[in-house]
Amino acid sequence: MTSVADLRTSIAALEDDVTLHTTNLRSAQRELKRLQRQLKETAAFDVLSLPPEVTAQIFLLCLPKALSPIESMLSYNPERPTAPLLFMQICTTWRNIALDTPKLWQSVAICINPEKDAKELLETWVARATPYPVNLVLWAMSHSGDPPDCDAFLESLQQHSSRIGGLTLEFGPPEVALFNATTFDWSALRTIDLAIEHHGRQDSTFVCLRDTPSLRSFMLHTSSPSLFDIGWSALTELKTDLSIENCLEALRLATTLTHAELEFTIRSDRPDIDDVDRVTHPNLQHLKLVECEIDEDEDEDEQTHALEFFIFPALRTLEIDDPSNLPQDILASFLERSSHPPLERLTMETPLSGWVNPIEPFIGLKITSLELEKPTRIFLSTFFTALATNIAFLPELTTLSVVCRELDLFQGLNEIMLAAGRGIYKRYRRNESDTSPRGRPCAINSFRLVGDGTREEIFCWTTDAARKAVADLRWLRKNTPFEVYVGTRKKQLLY
Repeated sequence: MTSVADLRTSIAALEDDVTLHTTNLRSAQRELKRLQRQLKETAAFDVLSLPPEVTAQIFLLCLPKALSPIESMLSYNPERPTAPLLFMQICTTWRNIALDTPKLWQSVAICINPEKDAKELLETWVARATPYPVNLVLWAMSHSGDPPDCDAFLESLQQHSSRIGGLTLEFGPPEVALFNATTFDWSALRTIDLAIEHHGRQDSTFVCLRDTPSLRSFMLHTSSPSLFDIGWSALTELKTDLSIENCLEALRLATTLTHAELEFTIRSDRPDIDDVDRVTHPNLQHLKLVECEIDEDEDEDEQTHALEFFIFPALRTLEIDDPSNLPQDILASFLERSSHPPLERLTMETPLSGWVNPIEPFIGLKITSLELEKPTRIFLSTFFTALATNIAFLPELTTLSVVCRELDLFQGLNEIMLAAGRGIYKRYRRNESDTSPRGRPCAINSFRLVGDGTREEIFCWTTDAARKAVADLRWLRKNTPFEVYVGTRKKQLLY
C-alpha cells in the first residue's frame, strides 16, 4: 500500500508537469497569434491580384443554371445565399467587383406567396443590373383559392416592368386575376415562359401580356394557347409542352416562327390524322420534336406520330427525339409532303429498329450534318455500307456523329467499328478518285463515334478487320483535314 509521503511526492511531480506544459502552451499560443498577424500583414493572395474584369468573368461562370423549371428551385434564404449574393460575403474586394458587374444581377427568382422579401429582392436586382434587362422568375400557388397579399410587390413590379427582358410565371387562377387587373410596361420583354394552372370553365384569358412589342420567344406548358392574349404574330421562337391539338393551334397563331421546340403528351388521345387539318408553316426553319412514349395499352400502328401533322417547306434543321421508335415511312412522307425542304442538319435520337431499308429515306437527301443517337447495330451496318457504295446516299454529308448503346454489347463500339471505319474510309477514297459524270459524293470531314455508358476495358479492337478500320481512320486523321473522335463521352480511344 502506497504511503502518504509517496502520494504527495507523485502529486507534486504532476503539478510541476502541468505548470511546465501550461507555460509552454501559453508561449505557443502567443507565438501562433504573432505569426498569424505577420501572415495577415504580409501574405499575398494570388486570387486578389487578378484584374477585376477577370474576376468578374469567373463570377459570371459561377452563376446557377437557368432558373426554370420552377419546381427545382429553392426559396431565397439570406442565411445560405448562392451566387451572386455569396460573392458579397467573402471580402471587400469581391464585394466591390460583384457590385460593379451588372450582368451578375440579370436573373432573379422570387416567390410572391408569401411575399416576404419579394419587393426588396426585385428592387435590389433591378438596381444592380442597370443598364441590362432582368430575367424575372415568379411563382405562387394559392391553394386556398384566395389571391396572395402582394400589393407592395405588384406596385414595385409596375414601376420596374420596363426593365424586364425575360419573364417566367408559374401561377394559379388567383395570381392570374391579380396580374390581369394590373397595368405593366413590357416594352423590353423578349421572352416569356408560362406554366399556368387552370380549372376548367372558369378559366379567363391571360391579358396582362397583351402589349409586348419586343416579344420574340414564348414557352407554354399544358395550357391552351387561346387563353393567352400575347403578340403571337411577332414570335420567332416557340417552345411547347402540349397535346397535339394545342400545339397545332399555337403554330397557327404564330405565323412568323423560325424556330420551334415541340414536346408532346400521351399519344392515345390524339385525333386521327384524317380528322384534322395539317399545319403548313412556310417560315419555320428549325424544329426540335420530342415525341412521347407509346401507350402500352394501345396498338403501336394505331398511334399517330406527331410528325404526321406538319408540313414545313422551309425547314433547314430537324431534331427528332422519339424514345419509342420513329417509323421509316413517317420521315419519308414528311419530307415528301413538305416538298423536300432545304434540310441541312438532321438529328435523330431514336432506335430506328423498324427501318427495314435504312437507305431509302436518305437517297438524294442533301443534308450536310447528321447525328444518330443509339440506333440499332443492324441499321448502322446497312447505313455505313450505303455510305461507302452509293453515291446518291447523303451526297452532301460532311459531318457525321453516332452515339451507340454500350449497355448492349452487340450495339457497342466493337460491333460497329468495322462498318464505320470501312464506310468512312471508302467514302473518302471515292471522293478522291471518282470521275463519274454523275458527280461524286462529298467526303466526310468530321466523324464522331461515341460509346455511351459502359466499362472502358471492353474497348479493344479484337479482330484484324477491326484493327484495319481503326488504322484507316488514323490515316485519315493524320494525312487529311479529317476530324475523328472514337471513344466515350469523356475519353478518346483512337490515338
